Amino acid sequence: MLGPVVGLLLLLGGGLAVARSGEPVTVDPATGGVMVIATDSPDRGLEGVIDNPTAEVLAPPTAPSEPATTTPVEATPTPTPAPPATAAEATEAAAASGPLAQLGSCFNGQVDSVPAIVPVPCEASHGNEIYVLVDDQSPPGSPYPGRDALLERTAELCRGQAFTDYVGVPWAESRFFTSPVVPSEESWGKGDRSVACFLYDLNGERVGSARGVGAG
Repeated sequence: MLGPVVGLLLLLGGGLAVARSGEPVTVDPATGGVMVIATDSPDRGLEGVIDNPTAEVLAPPTAPSEPATTTPVEATPTPTPAPPATAAEATEAAAASGPLAQLGSCFNGQVDSVPAIVPVPCEASHGNEIYVLVDDQSPPGSPYPGRDALLERTAELCRGQAFTDYVGVPWAESRFFTSPVVPSEESWGKGDRSVACFLYDLNGERVGSARGVGAG
């Protein structure tokens, strides 16, 4: 006749469990394994799983970790490039920020006021050269006298002694022609009173200043 312990093992499927006297034997209903719980030492706890090599000993559950938080990074806006200036705007900007016209300045093209002149080096090819630069003597705040009136005031000045002093010979004996630049109504309203006389050569652009060249 089989003993009670042997009969219990056969009943559980032939598994083998060895336990010290007095230690409880527990059957795992999910796997059929036999677990021996040691009770003689408080620090031994779960000792093993017998007759079930695939059984796992689960660790006690841990508190769920809090999700990591990140600080959002603000994107730096990309600056929008300014649209390119038109040719007229570029010329006006150059006249406003570049060198101001003065006695002896050379320039190209036609202008309607002295502030609109963009000087170029006289050593480079150019068409015009200023040889008189004065201010109109109209009282401050006076109304615009008109372009024709301003040109009439300037005509005698441009062909007079000022030309002879600059070029070295009277205007009638030179190869140059002359023309005045007077304030436009718009520039007059901004306080412009500059009057200029410039010379040019009908044969085309020249290189070098006309100051002191005489009849040549």
